[in-house]
Amino acid sequence: MLDTNTLVSAIINANQSVSQEIYQDSKDQHFLLVTSPEILSELDGVLHRKRIMKFHKYSAQELQEIISEIRNISLMVPGKIKVKIVRDPDDDKIISAALEGQADYIVSRA
Repeated sequence: MLDTNTLVSAIINANQSVSQEIYQDSKDQHFLLVTSPEILSELDGVLHRKRIMKFHKYSAQELQEIISEIRNISLMVPGKIKVKIVRDPDDDKIISAALEGQADYIVSRA
């Protein structure tokens, strides 16, 4: 399970980051990435923020391809389990998807 910040970091730092290495390992099927529609929607929104777009320079079409790629390589859980555990309510969707997908690990950036 990669949280949204980790995925954003992997996309922005496409050639030289630990986040990118972890993401590449998921693409290479070293482990199964767990995600949900809610997480992908958040990722899409973050990647389209002007201040974030300055870092990655991807077009809207390229971003859609990246989101589609993540969807295709992941175990997509529907996001039906709802929890209220962490201080930041936006992070509850990460915990929910991890529980629903029975993820062994959650990788997050502070």
